[in-house]
Formats: sequence, C-alpha cells, structure tokens
Amino acid sequence: MDFMSDALIDGRRIRTLNIVEQYNRECLGIRVAHSITAKSVIEFLEQRIEIHGKPISIRTDNGPEFTSKAFQLWLHNKK
Repeated sequence: MDFMSDALIDGRRIRTLNIVEQYNRECLGIRVAHSITAKSVIEFLEQRIEIHGKPISIRTDNGPEFTSKAFQLWLHNKK
C-alpha cells in the first residue's frame, strides 16, 4: 500500500491510497480523499479483504496512518 498526492485546479490537495497485489501488480483498490486517516485505511482494507480475501502480508510505507496505534492494533488483531 502506498499514498500518492496531487492538487485540484482550485489548489485543494487530494490523496490516494493504492492497494496493489505484490506479485502480479493488480490494483485491488484506490481510495481518493482530501484526508485519509488510519480509521479510513482500516475500513478500506476491511472492504478489500472481504472482496479479495486476507493477504499473507501487508507492505506499507512508514506514513503516520500506518504507524498509528489504531492501525498497529488492527494489524495485531488480524493475525
């Protein structure tokens, strides 16, 4: 998973959360929003897991959404 960011014509920033399957590079989902919190990452991952099944592992960058206590607790509970 990783984030990308861009700006709209009026200057407002947008971010995308991209979930890509590591081996075949299939895009499993993209969430676009002005702000993406750890809670919204977890909700989006829960939806993706329901559709595609539980992954063996999750690789992320070290963004604050992924290093947050909420996300770390969610990961721990998903073992």
